[in-house]
Amino acid sequence: METQFSLLLCVVPGYISRKIYKQINDVSDDLSTFEETLYCLIFSGVISFVSLNLLVILWLGSGCDYSELTYVTLKSYFNNLKFVTIYIIMSMILSIGFAFLINPLMKAYTWLVNFYRRKTNKPQVVLNQSVFDTIFNNKDGVHYVEIHKDDKLICRGLLKSSVEKYKELSIELCEEGIDNIIASLEWEKPKYKHIYYDCKTGLLIKEYDFPENPEN
Repeated sequence: METQFSLLLCVVPGYISRKIYKQINDVSDDLSTFEETLYCLIFSGVISFVSLNLLVILWLGSGCDYSELTYVTLKSYFNNLKFVTIYIIMSMILSIGFAFLINPLMKAYTWLVNFYRRKTNKPQVVLNQSVFDTIFNNKDGVHYVEIHKDDKLICRGLLKSSVEKYKELSIELCEEGIDNIIASLEWEKPKYKHIYYDCKTGLLIKEYDFPENPEN
């Protein structure tokens, strides 16, 4: 029972932090179970290390000689219910805080990676974001699209919302409006600025190369 509880203390903080991080940021969700577990363990390691150090300082006071602390001493503290309770609360608080700290850290890491790639004349990369999110979950706003699958046109319309993780799309149908825009632009055939294809689902999304505010 103690072993199982210890494993939970080691894994849960990282899992909570990773879960919150993925919900507040656009993160590609195609990692394997092993990779997700590895991320959780890394996050838990950081959180547990900080939590334990802060708690020992609070528990023993700033005047203690920490050089005398041993593994056996630290282990004995976890026999104290109050110590364990405070440790759990502190770990949960730090898990939430760490979830919000990961994105700025990843942005700094991405900047360093791209700085090196620019110096070596390599194309820049976007980390932790899928091609789908790069195209559709951005701040450009309006996306008029065609949805195809198995070489068949499913629908045309305005992409209202999209969730890459579950391949969910919300389309506002406006067939006549799209035809009117194409006619006003005097196109002989549709022009596209983005084409997205998902090899797993066979979903093909073509985004029209309409100007901003095409209704005007």
